[in-house]
Amino acid sequence: MRATLQAIHNHPKFRLVLIVTGTHLSRKFGNTIHLILKDGFPIGARIRIPDRTSPRDVARNLGKLVGKIAAILQRIDPDLVLLEGDRYETLACAIAAAYMNVPIAHVSGGDVSGSIDDAARHAITKFANLHFPGTRRSAERIKKMGEEPWRVAMVGTVGADERVPSASLARRVAAELGLRVNRPIILVSQHPVPAEEKQARAQMECTMRALIQLKHQTLVFYPNQDAGADDIISVINRYRHLPFIHVIKSLPREEFLALMRIATVMVGNSSAGIVEAPSFKLSAVNIGTRQQGRERAANVVDVAYNTAAIKRAIRIVMNPAFRRKLSHMSNPYRGRKTPQRIAHILATTSLDMRLLHKRFTY
Repeated sequence: MRATLQAIHNHPKFRLVLIVTGTHLSRKFGNTIHLILKDGFPIGARIRIPDRTSPRDVARNLGKLVGKIAAILQRIDPDLVLLEGDRYETLACAIAAAYMNVPIAHVSGGDVSGSIDDAARHAITKFANLHFPGTRRSAERIKKMGEEPWRVAMVGTVGADERVPSASLARRVAAELGLRVNRPIILVSQHPVPAEEKQARAQMECTMRALIQLKHQTLVFYPNQDAGADDIISVINRYRHLPFIHVIKSLPREEFLALMRIATVMVGNSSAGIVEAPSFKLSAVNIGTRQQGRERAANVVDVAYNTAAIKRAIRIVMNPAFRRKLSHMSNPYRGRKTPQRIAHILATTSLDMRLLHKRFTY
């Protein structure tokens, strides 16, 4: 959300206030609220939630968040709530805002990926009053869900529209992490799938075993705070002593993008391999079901949770012939000045009863 928040923060019509929760306030996951403060965004409220990640804990967190966010919205009294994506924290805010008659603008609705994320994302769409989908297909899905066309603006996905970091920044980040840019670099970002929580440990084992057999420079990022995250973290930490494995809890956005510029391949099930990676002509090995319905460019190779298959796929996408094919690849998520367009539409939309009262088209 960073670039969109900057566009809103710099707009003369708006006063931006953030509600910060989730892993931003967790030491275990990097305590990334310091990055928000560094950017100078005003924080109106902080809501700490437990680091425990069982399905029951996530459900309890969701329920508690609705009440806490409702109290904060009553205090802040916003004219509009802006939400991104499909996190359960986001769903909690959508429920609170909708029942308090606060208009909602939702970015990245209409996507299809898999697991409970789809249900959360589509639920937020039905609560939202304005929609900023990232692709034309996503925009059409939103309209097919009964949303009035005038509420839907296909603006592209902000992550795919960001400026490519400079070569000097990429070299600096590589040096700080002890990476040699003249050798292959693998980025690994693998998250738990809530419906497959009990398999999270075995799934991460498959991935790590493939990486260990290849022995390339490998950066392994912590997962998000969903059910199964603790099992994934325990597997990651078991291999962090190996000299070619670098474990990272979190990075500033620009440093993560700088790594994508110099990386050879991205491995795991993060949407970054599908949404952002094509803009960097970066190959991606997508593992499992988490992104099974998401639109893809030519950079993605899909595999199951199988060590031999993962290793084989990494070798395929690292092949110079495969990488040459990506030079003319287009990114289906790419927009044009997406953050500025979102800010402009928000600034020129009348916050009236027509916006608040939705009429479904089916």
